[in-house]
Amino acid sequence: MIKCEICKKEYKSLQAISNHLIKTHKDFNSKIYFDNFISKNNICPICNKEKKFKNLIRGYDKTCGNKKNFEYIVIMKKKY
Repeated sequence: MIKCEICKKEYKSLQAISNHLIKTHKDFNSKIYFDNFISKNNICPICNKEKKFKNLIRGYDKTCGNKKNFEYIVIMKKKY
């Protein structure tokens, strides 16, 4: 169960709470909500830059999107 930190209602999934936040709390910022109540994983593990936020359900990208980081991931996957 995931609790809405604004009104304290509980929901079974991120999809359900996302729908609730959109319909009930129209002025909320999903990135701020995600950062404060769900995850603080917004830093790229490779270069320590901020990653791009997709939405409440998907959260952040795996890396910041820098082309060099993508090339590094491809090399590491081939290596192992």
